[in-house]
Amino acid sequence: MDMRTAENFNRYGFKVTLIGVLVVLCLGCRFRSDGLVDQKSDVIKAYEIAREQDRSWEHNRQHAKYVPGRGYHLADTGQYYNASGRPLGNGDEKIQTASFDDASSDELVEKPIKDSSPFRPRNVLDQYKAAIGKGPSRDRARKVYEDAERSYREAISASGETRQEQLLETAETYGTAANAWPDSALEEDALFKEAECYYFSDDYPEAEDRYEAIVKKYPNSRYLDLISVRRFEIAKYWLATHRAKPTRRLRPNLSNSALPRFDTFGHAVKLFDRIRIDDPAGKLSDDATIAAGNAYFKAENYHRADQLYTDLRDAFPDSEHQFDAHLLGLKCKLLIYQGPNYDEKPLQEATKLVKRIKRQFHQEYEEKREMVDQSFAEVHARLADRDWLHAQYYDRRRETQGARFYYDRIARTYEGTKVASEAQQRLEELSTEVNESPSRLSAIKGFLDRQGEELPPLLENPEPIIQP
Repeated sequence: MDMRTAENFNRYGFKVTLIGVLVVLCLGCRFRSDGLVDQKSDVIKAYEIAREQDRSWEHNRQHAKYVPGRGYHLADTGQYYNASGRPLGNGDEKIQTASFDDASSDELVEKPIKDSSPFRPRNVLDQYKAAIGKGPSRDRARKVYEDAERSYREAISASGETRQEQLLETAETYGTAANAWPDSALEEDALFKEAECYYFSDDYPEAEDRYEAIVKKYPNSRYLDLISVRRFEIAKYWLATHRAKPTRRLRPNLSNSALPRFDTFGHAVKLFDRIRIDDPAGKLSDDATIAAGNAYFKAENYHRADQLYTDLRDAFPDSEHQFDAHLLGLKCKLLIYQGPNYDEKPLQEATKLVKRIKRQFHQEYEEKREMVDQSFAEVHARLADRDWLHAQYYDRRRETQGARFYYDRIARTYEGTKVASEAQQRLEELSTEVNESPSRLSAIKGFLDRQGEELPPLLENPEPIIQP
């Protein structure tokens, strides 16, 4: 009967909420009958004020800084607030935070006190549950959790379809236990066990939803390392499935419960990102970064792959994937470069990567010497092409000095490239030609010289005007 009622809640949530509002208004509110039809009751006014406070707090919370033991501090007002936006004054009133006692895994510790206003929308459903005996209850939560533990042990020992069905039923029981005593250590345990049930029943999307809920509500959860392992395995499975049978992003999945409804590839790389973001100092953070980068590289999204390789090189200097991040980053730079008419920044960064590979990874460089040297030669050739383009530009304009500058730099800096010999040959040809650069200064100088020759003398008699 308990599970059936919970299912009805989930299925008809909107109707239950509407009924709850009516029950609260009928049982807990008294309307003033002052004869004015258009005058709002005190209850409605309080409800609207509460909603306005909710909106204001949702806007201000992103600017508030959380101080452990004090609450959320808002610089604009100089006050502290709890998670619901209730003022706590100047911080003298400490709030109670949840913790887990290793000596007693069943010990339940309450979260910060919630706003008990009966007119807040978020509290209406909780009040209705309490009215019908389904509200928070420590004893009921413990009992349901113990029942779920027994069912879990039985399900794990089963096999085949029976095992999967029992795990799904047990997951619902864990969910009921979590809802029976929210903001507690038991809720954290129940949510994790619920996720594990979905994971071992191969319902990976549901498992990931529960893992995400745990990390969001308990950022420092004691299950964080294991959650990262589970997420990593799920992401690898989704990625392998997509590679084996690629599907379009908007094509729905209607048959396989182990895959997301849409965009399997997108969900896989997003899961790698969640591992990096939720546990940046974890053991799998660098593995998730390189895995996401490789996924984008194989999908030919070289810009995003290059960003992830750069992030790994900068954020995880001690990672075992450093050499791969340098080598694959070098390839990305060459693939991103679009030609001599575009930005040369990828080539400059590629040159730096080659120097770092030779300086920091001696053993790996010896193993991959041919590949690295070939990439470096390609970088040099493309840089030479850029200078060749400039030299040709000045050569066509017969600006000999500018053309000779670039031809000379190509011949000296990019020796061994295809255009180096051509640049040397053109330099020899230009050395025999007269510099006919039509610069503005030379034109003005020639004009003045010609004008000076054509001007008549100032005096017909050039004898000195002043006699001694």
